[in-house]
Amino acid sequence: MALSLLRASRGLQRFATRPQLVTLQHQPPLAILSRHSAHNLTEKSDPSAVYDPSGEMDHDIVSKWKIERLFAGSMIAVLPAAFVIEHPIMNYLVATAFIVHGHWGLEGVFTDYIHGYPSETGRRRYPWVKSARMVVLYILTTTSLAGLFYFNYNDVGLQKAVKMLWEV
Repeated sequence: MALSLLRASRGLQRFATRPQLVTLQHQPPLAILSRHSAHNLTEKSDPSAVYDPSGEMDHDIVSKWKIERLFAGSMIAVLPAAFVIEHPIMNYLVATAFIVHGHWGLEGVFTDYIHGYPSETGRRRYPWVKSARMVVLYILTTTSLAGLFYFNYNDVGLQKAVKMLWEV
């Protein structure tokens, strides 16, 4: 049924036909890419440079991405350990892990979707948006971390709160 809806639409009909897909399969891989992308693929020996549209991959970004993945993987071990080892230090460790993980995730969302509306000239129409989004991100992160630390210090703590929620 979905294919019949696509065929009924004149504007999308060219995407639903099979001959275009077949012609792309018989072309060499570099012929499908634009001239600029093909030049970057042949010039760069670093495989991570393929994903960089400008051709210059920042190694800080790659190492940060690896650290984020290792950190997310380590949370798989930290969270169950937090319920086995009941200690205030573990409460603070879990709170910090949640906030750091959330900070990196929101940083990616803010970077991808809040960018200052590029104008026709290629310059940012609102250049202050880049710094404003980071200020908002750090305010959210700091407030969240302070709130969780306050909850850990003045109330039952994260471990006990989750256990109390499970009992309800």
